[in-house]
Amino acid sequence: MKIPMTPPDIHKVTGQLLSKSTKEYIEIIDASKPTDSKGRYLHWDKLRHKTPPEGFSPEEWWVGIKWARRSLYKRIRLLRDKKNEPFTFAIPDCVQRDLHFLDINTAGKMSMEAPIVNPHMKNTYLIRSFIDEAINSSQLEGAVTTRNVAKEMLRVGRKPKDESEQMIFNNYLAMQFIRDLKGESLTPSIV
Repeated sequence: MKIPMTPPDIHKVTGQLLSKSTKEYIEIIDASKPTDSKGRYLHWDKLRHKTPPEGFSPEEWWVGIKWARRSLYKRIRLLRDKKNEPFTFAIPDCVQRDLHFLDINTAGKMSMEAPIVNPHMKNTYLIRSFIDEAINSSQLEGAVTTRNVAKEMLRVGRKPKDESEQMIFNNYLAMQFIRDLKGESLTPSIV
C-alpha cells in the first residue's frame, strides 16, 4: 500500500492567500464544503488530481475544505499523532448516510423464543460470535481463506499456517482480550 502524499501546510497557504487578498480568502472559505461536489470525503492525495472550483488552485481548494471540516472535528485526547497532537476526525453528512445504511442493512439480528439461562450455552454462543466476527472482519481486511478452514483452526487451537489465518487468529484473541477488560476504564496502555 502506498503512503498518501502529505497535504500542503494550510497555515502557509492561508498566509499566502491573506497576503494577496482578504476578500479572496473569505470567498474560498465561504464557497468550500467538507466534501467535493459528489459528496466524497477526499484526502489531499486524491483531491489534488481533481479539478478545483473555478478560480481556485488545488491548494486553495484544500484550505477551504480543511476550514469547512474544522467545525465537524471530534478529538480523541488519548490518541496522539506524530506531532503529539490529539487525534481528530470528522464525520460529514456523506459518512453519516453511509453509516446509517450499514446500520440498517448489515446489522445482525438474533432472536429466540426463550432467554439463554444455561451458562454453558451462553458461553457457546459468545465463542461462536467471536469466531464469526474474527473471520468476517479479517476477510474485510483482506484475509484469504474459507470460513470452514478458519473455524476449524480456531476450534481445535491449531497454529495459523499463513498471514490470512494469523489475521483471523489475532482478531479472535483481540475480542477475547476486550471481553476480559470490559469492566475496566479505557487507558492509553490498554489501547
